[in-house]
Amino acid sequence: MNKALPKFTASLVDQKFVPTALKLAVEVSSILFVINHGNALMTG
Repeated sequence: MNKALPKFTASLVDQKFVPTALKLAVEVSSILFVINHGNALMTG
């Protein structure tokens, strides 16, 4: 088993990473939404 995997999974719930992860998720999802649906938003 990969030695980095337990550390990675532990970092997913680490309280010091959660605010940054949520901000990044909102930004990335907003950009992807505009890329995928921007034309429909502009035309109505």
